[in-house]
Amino acid sequence: MDLTNSKRLLFTGSYVLTKFTPEEQQKAEAESGGAFVKLNLLRAIGLTSDDLERLEQALSESRVAHQSSALKELLTTARRLAASDRPGEGLDTAPLLASVPYAAFDLLTSLLERANPGKASSARRLLRLNSMRRTISPIGRIHLERIEMYPVGVQRGELVFTVPMAPGESVTIAHKEWSASSREFEDVVQDYFESYSERGVAETVDASISSENEAKRTNGLTFGSSLSGSYVGVTLTTTLGITRTGEERESVKRSAQEKRELTEKASARTRKEHKVSVKIVTESGVEEQSGKTITNPAATPIRIDYYRMMRKWRTDLFRYGLRQTYDIAIPAPGVRLWALHQQLAGIEQEIRKPLQFPLEPKDINWTNYDQEARKWGTSVPAPPAESIEEMKHGRIDWLDRKDAVRTRFGQIEFDVPAGYVVASNATLQADFAHWADTNYFLRVIRGGPDTDPDDDVVRSNLAFLAGRYGHLTVVYSYANISMGSIEIRLKYTLTQEARRQWQQTVWQQLRAAAEARHLERVAVLQEQRDTLWRLLHAKDTLTLRRLEREEILRLVMQWLLGPDFPVASEGAVEDLVSRLLQNEVDFQRNPGLSDAARPNPTFAGVREQHWEQAVLFGELVKFIHQAVEWENLIYFLYPYFWGSETVGRGKMLFEHPDPEHERFLRAGYTRVVLPVRPGFEEEFTELLETGALSRLGSSPYVSIAQEIANFARTNYAGVPPANPEEHARPLVFPEQRATWDTMQQAMIDIETFKSTNGRYPTALSELDSGIPVDAWGNPLVYTLPGLGADYDLVSLGADNAEGGTGLNADISSAAGASLVATWFEYTPTSALDIHVDTPLTDLA
Repeated sequence: MDLTNSKRLLFTGSYVLTKFTPEEQQKAEAESGGAFVKLNLLRAIGLTSDDLERLEQALSESRVAHQSSALKELLTTARRLAASDRPGEGLDTAPLLASVPYAAFDLLTSLLERANPGKASSARRLLRLNSMRRTISPIGRIHLERIEMYPVGVQRGELVFTVPMAPGESVTIAHKEWSASSREFEDVVQDYFESYSERGVAETVDASISSENEAKRTNGLTFGSSLSGSYVGVTLTTTLGITRTGEERESVKRSAQEKRELTEKASARTRKEHKVSVKIVTESGVEEQSGKTITNPAATPIRIDYYRMMRKWRTDLFRYGLRQTYDIAIPAPGVRLWALHQQLAGIEQEIRKPLQFPLEPKDINWTNYDQEARKWGTSVPAPPAESIEEMKHGRIDWLDRKDAVRTRFGQIEFDVPAGYVVASNATLQADFAHWADTNYFLRVIRGGPDTDPDDDVVRSNLAFLAGRYGHLTVVYSYANISMGSIEIRLKYTLTQEARRQWQQTVWQQLRAAAEARHLERVAVLQEQRDTLWRLLHAKDTLTLRRLEREEILRLVMQWLLGPDFPVASEGAVEDLVSRLLQNEVDFQRNPGLSDAARPNPTFAGVREQHWEQAVLFGELVKFIHQAVEWENLIYFLYPYFWGSETVGRGKMLFEHPDPEHERFLRAGYTRVVLPVRPGFEEEFTELLETGALSRLGSSPYVSIAQEIANFARTNYAGVPPANPEEHARPLVFPEQRATWDTMQQAMIDIETFKSTNGRYPTALSELDSGIPVDAWGNPLVYTLPGLGADYDLVSLGADNAEGGTGLNADISSAAGASLVATWFEYTPTSALDIHVDTPLTDLA
C-alpha cells in the first residue's frame, strides 16, 4: 500500500549551462549585445589620453579603413570614459558599445602594439580570457525539482541471528537495538535553517532525513552549491549547443543519476548505523530473568532464524518549474564581512601586545623629564640640584688673658644633604682677637696648611672633607685668643647614585602612567572586540544566510554592470538620505525644531531635484529585486587560494561556528547563478546585454530568454493541482517523453492558431498540422475550455483509457509537474521477523 499521506519532500535543482558550438558563437557575436562585458573589457585595458592620441594617429596611418568605423566608435567611447569620473557614467556609456563587434577589440590591440607595446601584451591576455568566456552562454536554466519519498510496504530483509535449540532446551534471548553514528556524520546532521541536531526531531532511519543529511555531507566534502532557499543540492550539467531537446534529456539523466546515488548512499548509511544485538542466556536455575524465554518442546532439534524487517520507500523525482539564469564568477564574495573578521583579529592582536614603553632610566635628564611627564599625563618630582652651597658658622666666646693661655679645642658639626658629597673646595676662615704679647694661634685639625695669622684672620683649606657625606665635624684648636668667629664655606655636589635614583623614580612614575594608559586602551579594545565578536558570531543561522545573500546581491550587480554602477545609491540619492538622517538626529536632540513653517522636519532642506532622483532610483531597486529570485540564489564556493595568495594564507585555517558561513568567508571565488523571476527574462537579459531597461535594443540572448519563458509556461501550469503526486506528468519511459514532445508542438500550433484567428480551435482537426497522435498511435484528447486552463490536451497512455500506471498513465498539458524518474530504496525498521528452519537455499 502506498502511504502518500506519509510523503517526505526534498527540494533540489538541476542547473544546465550551455556551451556554444562554433557556429552558434559566430552567429551570436554577429548581433548586438554584451554591452557591459565590452564596457568592462575596455575599462580593463585602461587606455589613457596619451594612448588614445597615439591610437588615433596609428589608425589614420593604417590600412583598416573598411573596419575603422567600429574602431573609431570604440575609441570615442574610451575617450569619453577617460575624460569623465562621474558615478554612473558606465551606465550611460554601455549601450553605445552593444553594437561594437569584438573584432574591433582585436584591431584595437593590433594598433596598441605600435602605440604602447607594454599595454598591448596585457590587452591580448585580457582578450584571450574574454574569448574563453564567450564560448559559454551566460544565459542558463535551472530546473526546479523535488524528491518525493513515501513508504510503500515492509519486506523481510537479511538474516540477523540464528538460535539452534536441542530437544527440550530452553534459552533466554535478550534483544537490544540502537543507532550509532560517527562524529563526521553527526556534524552534518543539522537542520538546514535552524542549525540544531535532528536526532531529537525525527528518527535517523527516515529515508528523507538521511537523504537530506547525505546531500549536505556531500556538499560539505566537495565544492558543492549553497543556496539561500530550501534546496538541499543542485546538479550541474553542461550541454553543447542551445537545442532544448538534447539539454532536457541530458539534464534529466544526470539529475536522476545523482539523486538516486544520493538516496542509495543515505539508505546504506542508515542500514550501517542501525545496530541489532541478540544475546543468548542458557536457563540454569535462574528464577528472575530479563528478555524472552523460548523452549523447544519437540523431540527433534530446531533452528529459529531472525530477520530484519525493511521498509520499502518509493522515490519519485519531479520537475515542477524552470528558471532562466545568469552566470558569473566573482572574487572574495564575503569581502566586507571578512574585513570585519580581519578587524577583529587586528584588535585581538593589539590587545595581546605588551606595553611599549620606549624610555630607559638613563634617557631621563634635566631637559626632557617635564616633557615626558606631560606626554604620559602624570607629574614627577623635579630633579635635584647639581650642587648646593652652604655656610656653617662657629664662634669663640670671650676668654680673659688668664683663661686664654690654655690651649682649647672647638668644633663645627654639620650634615651633608642626602645624595650629595662635599666638593673639594671647602674652606674655613677664622676672624678673632688675641691678647697682646702672647703666642696666639688657631689651627684646623687635618686642615690644609693654615695661613699665618694676618690681621687676626686665619684661612684653611678643608681638602680632607672632599667626597665625604653624612654627619661631619671640623675640629680646630686655639690659644691666647680672646674671642672669635669662624665661617666654613661648603659646596655639595650630587652623587651619581642620587642622580640614578632620581631617574629611576621618574621612570617608574612615567611607566606607571604609561601602564595605566595602556590598560585603559586595552579595556576599550576589549569592549570593541566583544561588541564586534557578538556582531559576527552571535547571529543565528537564518541571519547569516540573509547577510550572505545581501552581500552576493551587492557584489553581483557591481561585477555584472561595472564598478561605477550605482548599486547602493547615486550621488544625489546619498545626499538626500544623509540629509534625512541628519534632520532626524537634529530633531531628536531638539524637538522644538518643528514649527508651523516646518511641519515635517524630516524633509527640511531637501531639494526637489534630489527627491525626484531618489524616486526614480527606487524604480531600479524595484526592478533588481523583482527580476531576480534572490531567495533561490545558487552559488558555488571555490577554495580560499583563488584570487590572492596573501589573503588566502589568512583564510586557510579560519574557523567559524557556522560551517556554511565559514565556507562563505573562506571562499576565494564564488560562481553565482541568478535565477530570473518568470516574466522578467527578456527585460533582465536586455539590461545586461544592451545596457538599458528599454526594449529598443536587441541581443542574441533575448531569443533564448523567450524560449525559456515559453518552455516554463508550457511545462508547468500556473494553477497547482490538489494532489501533485496524482496529477504529475509521467515522463519516465521513452514513449512518454516522445508523446510529450508531440504534445508540446501541438500546444505551439494551438497558440499560433489563436494568434492568427483570435480564438482557440474547437477541435484539433482545425490545425494545419492535423490531429496529433501519441507514441502509441492514439489521437490526443483536446478539451475546450479546460478544467484549470484555457484548454486541456491529454494523452491517455498506451491503453488509451483514463487513469492507469506505468505506460498506461495519462499525460496532461495542465499538470503542475513532470515525473522524470522513479526508484525504490530500503531502510531498517525496529521490527524483526522469525522463521523456523528456513531452508538453507533461502538464507541471505
